[in-house]
Amino acid sequence: MSISDFFKKMNEILNNSSEYSSEILKFLKEFYGLTPKIYEIMANYNDEMILTQFMKNQSVIKENKSRLKLKIKELIALSAAVALGCKYCQEVHMKTALQAGATKDQIFETILISSMIAESSKMAIGLRELEKLK
Repeated sequence: MSISDFFKKMNEILNNSSEYSSEILKFLKEFYGLTPKIYEIMANYNDEMILTQFMKNQSVIKENKSRLKLKIKELIALSAAVALGCKYCQEVHMKTALQAGATKDQIFETILISSMIAESSKMAIGLRELEKLK
């Protein structure tokens, strides 16, 4: 396939993104039990973004070529959500981690570890700035 054929195909897919977007939104609602807020907002502005964001996320999350199981990936995602303070992301990834086989104890431990690292990181930055004071 030539590069021009490739771009024609990509444009064809993107031109039909509203068709894909509605299916993606339906899938996300069924999978998570709710539609992630970022997708709800994107739906109001740009259907192409729903398609591209979903495809990127699926390429990272899918298990078929991964060395990490979905449960581990969801615990990592939860850890990042906790460290970054994203309440909505925490809710979504806690539910998905449970669906993927994580226990409440594993989720609890994930929260403790990510909170510890987030706190240490902030403390390290502050203490380094303190050291700069004359």
